[in-house]
Amino acid sequence: MTEPTPTPPPDAPAAAPVAGRQGPAERIVAFSDLLLRRVSVAVWIWLAPVATLWPLLHRDEIAYLVDNDLGTEARARLARLALASVFTGLAAWVVYALVREPAARGRFDRAFARLNRTFAPLLAGPMGALLAVPGIEKQHPFWTWIAIASVTAGLGVVWGRLVRRVDDAALGRLARRTAPAAVAVALGSGVAYAWIIARTALAHHVHMRTQIYDLGIYDNILWNSTFGEFLRCSFIKGGHHTAAHFDPVLGLLVPFYRLAPKAETLLVAQAVWVATGVVPLLLAGLRVHRSAWAGGAMAVLYCLYPALHGANLFDFHSVTLAIPTILWVVYLVDTKATWAYVPALVLLLATREDMTLLACFIGFYAIWARRRPWLGLATIGVSLCYLVVVKVFVMPDSALLMKATRTTYSYIYFYADMIPHSDEGALGLVMSFFTNPAFVLQHALSEAKVRYLLAILGPLCGLPLLARKRLPLLAYGALFILLSSRRHMYSIHFQYNAMVIPFVVLAWMDGVVRLGRRYGRFGARRVAVVLGGVTLVATLLAGAKFGMLVKNKSFRAGWEPLLHDVPQNVLDRYAWFYHTLRDLVPPDAPVSASSRLGPHMSNRENVYRFPVLRDAEFVMVFSKDMGKKEKAALKRMKRRGRYELVAKKFGIEFYRRRPGGKKAVAVKKPRPAAGAKPAAVSRPAAGAPGGGGW
Repeated sequence: MTEPTPTPPPDAPAAAPVAGRQGPAERIVAFSDLLLRRVSVAVWIWLAPVATLWPLLHRDEIAYLVDNDLGTEARARLARLALASVFTGLAAWVVYALVREPAARGRFDRAFARLNRTFAPLLAGPMGALLAVPGIEKQHPFWTWIAIASVTAGLGVVWGRLVRRVDDAALGRLARRTAPAAVAVALGSGVAYAWIIARTALAHHVHMRTQIYDLGIYDNILWNSTFGEFLRCSFIKGGHHTAAHFDPVLGLLVPFYRLAPKAETLLVAQAVWVATGVVPLLLAGLRVHRSAWAGGAMAVLYCLYPALHGANLFDFHSVTLAIPTILWVVYLVDTKATWAYVPALVLLLATREDMTLLACFIGFYAIWARRRPWLGLATIGVSLCYLVVVKVFVMPDSALLMKATRTTYSYIYFYADMIPHSDEGALGLVMSFFTNPAFVLQHALSEAKVRYLLAILGPLCGLPLLARKRLPLLAYGALFILLSSRRHMYSIHFQYNAMVIPFVVLAWMDGVVRLGRRYGRFGARRVAVVLGGVTLVATLLAGAKFGMLVKNKSFRAGWEPLLHDVPQNVLDRYAWFYHTLRDLVPPDAPVSASSRLGPHMSNRENVYRFPVLRDAEFVMVFSKDMGKKEKAALKRMKRRGRYELVAKKFGIEFYRRRPGGKKAVAVKKPRPAAGAKPAAVSRPAAGAPGGGGW
């Protein structure tokens, strides 16, 4: 006799369903979940190889990635390949699930999840193909950065999986054993940088793409400082560079310039000096981060950094020379080497008068981050005193941004939006900063400036933002550039990047160290190796699309597109110009030249930018270098006949002042009486010297 089954109470919980058994509703939910979370991702993963390889194998039609303009037949063929790839991939996923996974609930879910994670880096492929579109970096810079980030992330995942297989302690032992190789990499990258940048700068100069502003100016300053008056310049208002800046550091170049007094010397010297920045970076890795490879990584990234290429290849500037000096000053603060800090600080202050403000931020960094209050206070005090002395006793205008006069240059227009009333000067900028923060924020984060921040932080994967102790150093560059109104200041193609480059490279390593501590369970060394590889990929891609590593449509040396190669016709033009200059123009003759010709003859006492003539005995103009104003001035000069054409070729014209020619004196003609007929004016015969001059 069987016992009756007990009846459960009404409030008892329902019995759990038998494992492996599902009702129709549960099966539908599970299948939809599988489609949404697993199969949809697998479809995109198997679309990626076709979307990556097809445009790369059909380079003549690759522009369809941007404009979606692909022929009907090619489009159908691509669609068939994509469908075949997807079905093949899904079939492979199903076979894997049937073979490898046990026959249990969730078989396909686990199999798809595992395979999707394994092959997820393929999703970066289509964005990598986008980078191959010619001119994408100029037409769509934002999407170029998105593509760089996607490719970097995909390769970073693969690299991280490989590094994870290596023991963290083994990486430490390997780093110590290969420390000499790290030193060699750092120094070798500096030598390679100096060679490549100097060679490229000289090629750009041979193309006649350098200009009076600013290579011609500094060449004339060095010539006069070497053979005449210190910091004199005939291009500058008042004939002296103190009308614009005070940069006595140029005196250190005088011995080298004396050996080869020409503009090419400045280009080579600048490349070599900037390349020496790898030395303090290497020492920072050894002394601050206790790793030669930390210094080697910073040195390599420094040499590959696109913004550094822009600052270095835009003619010559004293502020560009500050980059290695800043690295030395910060390194000496970090290592408490006061005996060497003092001369390094003096060299930084001598670079340009506004370096005093940057030095004040370094002083605050010494106080706040390195707990060296006396050094920081002394730095701030000495810097401000030096600024006052220079402004009051050396430069003709004591205002921080100066005022535009016949003998001085004003820099108020650099911050015109922040200084609505120009008579307020730098005080107006400070007032706007503290009284109108909403405007300051929208002004500092405009679209163009956000793109600039991408160009500065993107190659370094944004890691400098994690370096909390370096934030005072980053603050000055951010204020100096993001508050500006002049678009050239927030561009990686000009010298103003010198205020940012040293600090972001140093801060990158601090960001790596911080993440290593944050994810210590993964292994600090493994984190550093992964982040180093990821940043190297990002910097290489950024250098290829926005720097000078590869020819592209984006990079410019200042205002001019960078020209790497020197064809024979350019060499012929360059040789003809210098032979003509040597044969016709005495080395001490005052000359007037158009902007691109100016740096090739600025190594003399008096040289002017055309159409300024003054006492010029010769005038040289380049047809490719003349705007409407210069062309009109040249026509007037020809019409008045004060100068005669003596040579012309390759679009370059040489004019010489006629013997006995005198500077014209303007004579005010009396107005004829109302209704009176004006008297006839006699004109000189064709080819005869005119009565006046330019």
